[in-house]
Amino acid sequence: MTLVNSAASLLAGDELTIDLRVGEGSQVTVRSAGAQLAHPCVEGGSTTFRVVVSVADGSALRWIPEPLIVAGGGRHRSDARLSLDAGATVVWRDEVILGRSNEPPVSAEALLEWRVDRAGRPLLRDGLDTAQPGAFSSAVLGATTRFIGTVGVFDGQPTSSIPLPAVVSRSGHLARFELPDSSTVWRLLAPETALARAALDALVEQS
Repeated sequence: MTLVNSAASLLAGDELTIDLRVGEGSQVTVRSAGAQLAHPCVEGGSTTFRVVVSVADGSALRWIPEPLIVAGGGRHRSDARLSLDAGATVVWRDEVILGRSNEPPVSAEALLEWRVDRAGRPLLRDGLDTAQPGAFSSAVLGATTRFIGTVGVFDGQPTSSIPLPAVVSRSGHLARFELPDSSTVWRLLAPETALARAALDALVEQS
């Protein structure tokens, strides 16, 4: 399945929602034809991109679209809500780039929210608001972070024994989080996009 953006992408006031239901025994891969651009909101307002997904028992979803770019002056919210049955498997890739070329990351406001439930119970609650004071401090993003990349592997199998590709160690700051059901979330923060995207490619390929 391929998502195709409009030529204008997301303009101030736009709210785009994707509702995806993966039925029992299905295998679905979702890609996109190009990056999504959240334009500047010069006269106020904001842009919203919401994804609501349910995956049934015995089914597998690979969500690997192109990045979302929040332009300088943009105010954007991304909201992903995943509902997984006990036997569902998901590989979820999410990439956000703050600012276009020559736009400082701090000029782009992004509210990122991610909720994952497994068998009707909360598994993950994650969020980041770059407009909050201290968001670009060394304790959160760091002053030079432009790229925020996430790979979630929700299959109930620990991945701590898988060796990391060498490109990951050179791309930026990588953190790994083990969830209660042994699923894994990787979070990569980087000042540049090319090497960081190659690192996520490697993580997705081994998942």
